[in-house]
Amino acid sequence: MFVFHQKKYWQDLFCLTLLFSFMYTLLLGDRPFGTPDEARYVEIAREMVETQDYLTPRLNGIKYFEKPALYYWMLAGGLKIFGTSEWGLRLWPALLTLCLCLATYVTSFRLFDRKTAVLSALVLGTALQVFSHARILILDIPVSVFLGLGLFFFLRATQTHDLSFRRRLILGYFVFLALATLTKGLMSLVIPGGVIFFWILWSRRYDCFRLAFHPVGLGIYALMTAPWHIWVSIVNPEFPYFYFIHEHFLRYLTDVHGRYQPPYMFFGVFLLGMFPWTAYFFAALPEVFKEKHDIKRETLQFCFIWVVFTLVFFSTSNSKLIPYILPVYPAAAMITGYYLRQVFSTANQRKGYAHYGTLVLYGLIGVVGFIAPCFDRGVDVQSVFPYAVALLCISIFVCVVFYFQKTSPSFLGRFVTLILSSMGVYVTLLLFWPHVDRPSLKPIVENLQPHLKPGDKIMTYHRYFYDLPVYLNQKVPFIHWGGEFEYGLQHEPDTPWRLNNEQLKKIWDQDETVYLIMRDDIYRHFKKERRFAHQLFARYKNIRVIKKVGK
Repeated sequence: MFVFHQKKYWQDLFCLTLLFSFMYTLLLGDRPFGTPDEARYVEIAREMVETQDYLTPRLNGIKYFEKPALYYWMLAGGLKIFGTSEWGLRLWPALLTLCLCLATYVTSFRLFDRKTAVLSALVLGTALQVFSHARILILDIPVSVFLGLGLFFFLRATQTHDLSFRRRLILGYFVFLALATLTKGLMSLVIPGGVIFFWILWSRRYDCFRLAFHPVGLGIYALMTAPWHIWVSIVNPEFPYFYFIHEHFLRYLTDVHGRYQPPYMFFGVFLLGMFPWTAYFFAALPEVFKEKHDIKRETLQFCFIWVVFTLVFFSTSNSKLIPYILPVYPAAAMITGYYLRQVFSTANQRKGYAHYGTLVLYGLIGVVGFIAPCFDRGVDVQSVFPYAVALLCISIFVCVVFYFQKTSPSFLGRFVTLILSSMGVYVTLLLFWPHVDRPSLKPIVENLQPHLKPGDKIMTYHRYFYDLPVYLNQKVPFIHWGGEFEYGLQHEPDTPWRLNNEQLKKIWDQDETVYLIMRDDIYRHFKKERRFAHQLFARYKNIRVIKKVGK
């Protein structure tokens, strides 16, 4: 029988909030915005604030219809409060991930027990992919949080007999479904729809179909999602085809984005992303298939389908990126947390292959982390060597501790070792991260800004640098570049933001100071042309800034 311990409940939430707040904000602003993703989304939000047009997303002044607008609105709010502060804007994914961890605790507390709830939240919050992506300004964290909260609401609605409370939970489910749709589109319908459909068939809870199609909930969903989609389609008639056909169906069914990866890719991503709990997740799977039918078993089965359906859905897509599978982790964490709860309360501690699987995983992390920089030509081996050594030492430490604890009757020592060692790994990765990021133009902008005068022009050549307009706080013309701008340029061919060589020559011949930014390889060809008299202004890594001084 479930007993609610109110004091312990709030104590747990408070302690988890402190722990994850510290974890997710540590060194949060230590690196510039990553390119292209972080800088792209910040720039779209910045232009919304600048133009006060919150309807049509634009990137460098050009229509950008790949995603809905909710996350841009959220970032726009952050810009008004923090400006272009990396730490301030990255608070969004950090806070959203914190909310998901706390929601995992609350759901597990209600459907299992307090210990399972604490363990599930810790597993989720310390899983490698969750921790790393809680620090990145991409759409996958908010959509994963909204989907996770929505599915939690639906799951709890199926397990309560209080009709009034069930109705509120279902309405909450549709609200979060709408928020997910406004964040990343129609996949936010497919994933919960597939999970719920197959779970109902498995559990034979056919009465839950009525919950999934609750008329008031559907009305709320339509009222939240339809206005923006209809309004933006009226103002931009080209939006429906690109957004619905190109970005949903063609993206999923074809390799139109050139992101094809083998079907097993996400299985490998999940194995690493669940670190350090990977082996314990797989050890927990037999619990799902036990015959006993009760709330706990139905919850485990729901979570299992959640994980499997999401992995299969994205694995069959022809467009694959690592963050896509982030929605699986709340469910995987609850399954793992339930298993760990059994391990703590079982006399023999269930050592088995989970113990040795963790040893192998840490061994691989240490060895691969130590030797991988030697094979990456873009990494300065000497600068990252201390971090590689640190990873190796942490892995050796865990392997030694686990080896000597293999006969220990208590699992507590190994659990604490996993938590502390994973924190050591993550701090090492945070310090290592700036060394492997793509070169940022932030140092160039900081060097350039003191020299800029009113009327000076800054442009890029044969490349668009996503973080340049963010740090300059202005749109930047680019010469000979299309990329993901191509569709928007088809419908706005007269945009002043894409130029050709003839237009550049006219600007170059005027009495104005012009700065042109390009990569080293492009500069070599540019210099051979000898059509543009210039001087080298600055160089940072593989980026060059040339200057033309007005007459």
